[in-house]
Amino acid sequence: MTEPSNHTDKVSSSADDRRGRIHFALAAGMLLLAAVAWNIVLIGKYFAKKPVPPPANAEFDNHFLTNFPEKIGPYVLAGDGELSRNRELDGEPDGLLVQRDDDLDTLGIMRHDMNWYYMAIYRDTRAEARSVGRFIRLDITYYTGLLEAVPHVGERCIVAGGGTIVYNQCKPVPVNLLPLLPKWNQWQDVKVYRTTYEIRRKDGTVTRASQYHIFSMNGEPAHDWIKVRWDMGALSLKYCYFAKIQVATQAPEPDVEKSDAICGEFIRYVLPEVLQFLAAPDDVKRLEKK
Repeated sequence: MTEPSNHTDKVSSSADDRRGRIHFALAAGMLLLAAVAWNIVLIGKYFAKKPVPPPANAEFDNHFLTNFPEKIGPYVLAGDGELSRNRELDGEPDGLLVQRDDDLDTLGIMRHDMNWYYMAIYRDTRAEARSVGRFIRLDITYYTGLLEAVPHVGERCIVAGGGTIVYNQCKPVPVNLLPLLPKWNQWQDVKVYRTTYEIRRKDGTVTRASQYHIFSMNGEPAHDWIKVRWDMGALSLKYCYFAKIQVATQAPEPDVEKSDAICGEFIRYVLPEVLQFLAAPDDVKRLEKK
């Protein structure tokens, strides 16, 4: 009579164990869901940043900065017919690179009303007609009011486009800017990040070139995009923006030292102009105090 009783007890105990595991799994699942939900609330509350508006002097048309200078020292915006293959005239400067809405959406510009961009090609009036350094491209993208924005940097975009990064040539390069207003003193001697890469053409030839970028993170210079993303998530910041300024020769310059000289000279002139359309550190601090 005792054996059936023991068997029943074992079956009952096994069933209890299964029910216990099920209850534990349900409880763990509920805790996990609660943790995820709570983290979403925390992220939305503490990591989402309020927008930093551009200075009052900035003018826009569909996110495009329309009043950036057409002449910067010895550099002028490429004129009508200068860059078109057949030198066709359409009444608009060839140097203005207005983007389509779908491209702006890809860049993340469309995610906030205060985001803006400026893309253009300038001509060095001192350069010889067929020199590589005659035309230089400038790309500025400004982001604010976002929970998360991934800067589009060369190391990502070039690889996505089929290029190969030459990592032993990628590094920060020092640039000394023209005199700046006191509120921008921290920008006087900055470093821009050089990304050198190679593109293999259909005929098998390989072309090498370099491009350069620097960020303004709430008015402070930074060349490391990882640092920019880290700083954007700081709990101490309520207001946040970052802008990426990128420069490259329009035609590839394979010699890294020559590329540094050409683009470094352009950056020396153009960055002080770019800063006039960005909020300075003190401007952001005033927003934080409010």
